[in-house]
Amino acid sequence: MPAITTLKDYLRLMTQMRMQGWTHPEGHTYHGIEDYVLDRGVAFAAAALTPDEMGVVSRAAQNTMEMADCQFRPKECFGNAQLLELGDETGTLQYHEGYGRYYVDCLHGWVTINSKVVDLTWRRDPEVGHRFMSDPLENRIIGDFPEGMEYIGVRIPPDVFLDKLCCSILDDPRDNYPLLRTERINAPPPPLPFDLRRQLG
Repeated sequence: MPAITTLKDYLRLMTQMRMQGWTHPEGHTYHGIEDYVLDRGVAFAAAALTPDEMGVVSRAAQNTMEMADCQFRPKECFGNAQLLELGDETGTLQYHEGYGRYYVDCLHGWVTINSKVVDLTWRRDPEVGHRFMSDPLENRIIGDFPEGMEYIGVRIPPDVFLDKLCCSILDDPRDNYPLLRTERINAPPPPLPFDLRRQLG
């Protein structure tokens, strides 16, 4: 089995496994969500926010808490991030959806400001836990993030997520995964050099 040392490794392997053992539905051009993010996603690097950028994030977070009664709770990443973009009066924050690595690799949602990650769902220090914090920016991912954490995702604009607010846009079985039926940009990764079913059988 190929080694998985990065988030991109995970996306590639999951795509290769689906290519070998899964027939995608009629009309789908992608072998699952991982394949879509691998093809179209952007990897974001850790970078500190400027004071002006921090001000935008702080005001958007306060607006979101007041207007939508959003407390940026754990396991509500899609709604947290979508509402945070809607709470930004400057139009600077952009909602992204894709995969994040935070001990495990999982489907996730966050916003960016000038290509810097702002994630008010995950915590910087897991030892602090997910207790309620009156300051929505306390112990959150604001530009910089710990070593080993990764984000790869695609921009999802409000005109796409407004009708499905607080839900994943990539994982959308109700509408037969519309993004997985779009034209792909790059060729899929090469197939695995072995039969996975025999390896696991």
